Amino acid sequence: FTKAHKRQFSTTDEELAIVSAKNHKQAMDNPNAYSHKPYTISEIMNSKNVTEDLRILDCSYSCSGSSSILLTSEENAKRFTDEPIWISGIGQKTNSA
Repeated sequence: FTKAHKRQFSTTDEELAIVSAKNHKQAMDNPNAYSHKPYTISEIMNSKNVTEDLRILDCSYSCSGSSSILLTSEENAKRFTDEPIWISGIGQKTNSA
């Protein structure tokens, strides 16, 4: 994906690092974030490459977690709440190194 994005939009490694630095900085405001350490663009640019196009600090941390959704009919949903949530689509993605 990164290689295709770089090719299509002429994205530079530094521009990717800018996005990573912003994401790390914003995580500092989230008490539930996995990491609260800010990184400079330089630190990100100098971090170890994990692929040809990505460095370790460009990537999300590996962690375990789960979620669940209770799907039911409209009729049944009204038994549980006056304000059901309607799902128009759903997706999932799992990456492994």
